[in-house]
Order: sequence, then structure tokens, then C-alpha cells
Amino acid sequence: MSGPRSRCFVSLDVPDDLQMAILAAQRTIGQRVKGLRLTRPENLHLTLKFLGEIDATQLDETARRLSGVDWPEAALSIGCTGIFSPHIVWVSIDGAEAIQQHADAALEGLFDAEHRFMGHVTIARARRLTKAAVHAIEDVLPLPLVAPAAFVSLQESTLSSAGPRYRKIKQYGIAAATD
Repeated sequence: MSGPRSRCFVSLDVPDDLQMAILAAQRTIGQRVKGLRLTRPENLHLTLKFLGEIDATQLDETARRLSGVDWPEAALSIGCTGIFSPHIVWVSIDGAEAIQQHADAALEGLFDAEHRFMGHVTIARARRLTKAAVHAIEDVLPLPLVAPAAFVSLQESTLSSAGPRYRKIKQYGIAAATD
């Protein structure tokens, strides 16, 4: 089927307490390392599954399947800061593995399974990082907080020269966190 396609992904919304700690780490890193493009606060999320460019039929089927998931409770915790070479700066989030596996199971046969999931939130991008910058980033230890996961979202991503714009297509509550 042809027609308009959307660049989509399934994400875990970052709980407010964790988001505040992530933003504090982002500010510290931004002060230590010049020239970073910081992720806007409204764009902070943990990608559970990148879907790529999908058509309207795939989008509808994805939304339908995700609606039927009994999302497991999860206590999310902030880990360390790091870099995916050469230019992605992140804060790790532990505890999202079971939620990611539920997303994979729900979308089995529609999308390939994730084999290298590492829970993280992208906080900045850089063109190039010196060894000193890498050490400055990796030395930042975010406030160690734990918070329950509350929402999974199906999102659309639009890329532009001003940076990505995300639009929530649908949000799914994690029962215990949203009761």
C-alpha cells in the first residue's frame, strides 16, 4: 500500500520527578560542555521501539495492538550519563525492560523485535566531542531517583532543521500508576 507515511515510535513517558533530575543533569552537562544541542524538555522520552516510516494501515494496526496490552508495573530509576559515539548524550533509565518486551510482543509479526534495548533518554547531541568533553559528561551523576512508570505513548516524529517535533498519537496508561 502506498500513500502518506509517518515516522513513528513507541515511547515510555518520563515521570515528572525523573524528568526534573534529568533536566538538572542536562543543565550541568550543558555548562561543562559547550556547543551541545540540548533536547527540549517536552521532547524527553525513553524510546521502547522505533517503528520507522509506516503507512496508515500499519499505524492503525499498531495503535490497535498497543491498546490491548496489559502493561506491567515498573519502578524506573535513573542510572548514569554517557555517550553513544559520536554524538548522542544520554541518561540511562533502568526498569523499563519488561515494558519494552510487552511492546515487542504486541507488535510481533508487524515489526522486528528489539535485540539491543538499552533504556535511556537522549539529553543532547553534539557534532564532535573531545576526550575532555566525554569525561565531563560521564562524570555527571544524576540524582538517584525512583518513580513508577505511568504511560506508554505511540508517537510521530517530524524531523526539521530546528530539531525533531514529536506528536503523541495515542497514550496508554499503566494501570497501577494511573489508578
